[in-house]
Amino acid sequence: MSTQLMKVENTAFLIEKLASDCSPQQYVRELTKNAIEAIQERQKTDKSEPGVVMWDADWAFLELSGKYKLQISDNGTGMTGAQMESYINSLSSSGRVQSMTENFGMGAKITAGVENPIGLIYKSWVNAHGEYCTLWKDPERLAYGLKQISLPSGDFGHHAPISDAAKPKNINNFGTAVVLLGKSEDEHTMKPEGMPLKWLIKYLNTKFYKLPEEVTIKVRDFSRSDPANWPTSPDTGMTGGGGSQERIIKGMHSHLLSKAIHNGSKVLSDATIHWYILPDEKIEQSDIWECTAHIGAVFQDELYEMRTGRNSLGRIREFGLVFGSDRVVIYAEPNSEKLDVAANIARSGLLVRGEELPWAKWASEFRADLPQELRELMDQIVSSSETRDHQIGRASCRERVCQYV
Repeated sequence: MSTQLMKVENTAFLIEKLASDCSPQQYVRELTKNAIEAIQERQKTDKSEPGVVMWDADWAFLELSGKYKLQISDNGTGMTGAQMESYINSLSSSGRVQSMTENFGMGAKITAGVENPIGLIYKSWVNAHGEYCTLWKDPERLAYGLKQISLPSGDFGHHAPISDAAKPKNINNFGTAVVLLGKSEDEHTMKPEGMPLKWLIKYLNTKFYKLPEEVTIKVRDFSRSDPANWPTSPDTGMTGGGGSQERIIKGMHSHLLSKAIHNGSKVLSDATIHWYILPDEKIEQSDIWECTAHIGAVFQDELYEMRTGRNSLGRIREFGLVFGSDRVVIYAEPNSEKLDVAANIARSGLLVRGEELPWAKWASEFRADLPQELRELMDQIVSSSETRDHQIGRASCRERVCQYV
């Protein structure tokens, strides 16, 4: 029996509609995951060099244009020109496994493509031979696809050889780099307009709970906010101002372990709750990771449904922290063997068979047998309150004490 396959008449509308449901920085996650998976694929057969993902300026592009364009590079498997043309110009294809619980094979092209209509330059090396192509939104046809390239032979194609002068330093014989050109030729995509200087470092640290040990992720960290004061070479250090350094991304678990005074994990009926007690004094690292009270969900070592600041305190209190909720971090990790969990298309939240996570159920189970360290934290806070004020006083405070008791 033959079936006439469905076609998409307006791919630009579909791409931009899907992208509208994602956060503007979602492309960072998508490109990072692609890079990690490419390294892990190479390391199945070749472990001769450690895996490195580098978010940096494209220094070769800077020399030619004077613009700081953001580039991610990895020393993974790499792609031939033909592979790039096949994978990159297909909406739901990545050359690796696709499933509802793994990478969907379209995230980077949708999120990065819409945020960078001027183009995404893909550069890739296989066996020390480099090729490149450019995914862009054609300004005349208003459609996404591979930009036509004039070849040395006089013909035209959609991928072409590239010089090693454009190769990032973490790539030897195999690897891929993606350069984000942005919405205009004059845009410095290293720091999107309105974003803080260390936006990329904080995004990656707070998106990933843990990172694979076999891969190191680095980010170029500039010392000044104004592009006029940025270095023109990666070799200019932080000393003296106007320099930069490479900062290693650790993920939230590592950062929290370095500061928490107590932490632990509690297994529930269909999830595990990871908890951390923060010190009473303020942690001065809020520009690179979320170092105040918050709550979220962990799935495949990524963080979802994060609530921070005042927005987090109500949900944290539901887990039994009537006092001290402003010093506690809670992550709920669903048990995938008991729950059919998957990320939504935008990767902004998790679903269990299409329904929201059972937060109320988990909170009830957790507070019914609260870990001793969390009970002691509340005892300490109640005791210090009574010392400061012999009469606990107002009805709202008295009510919370009754709940705790």
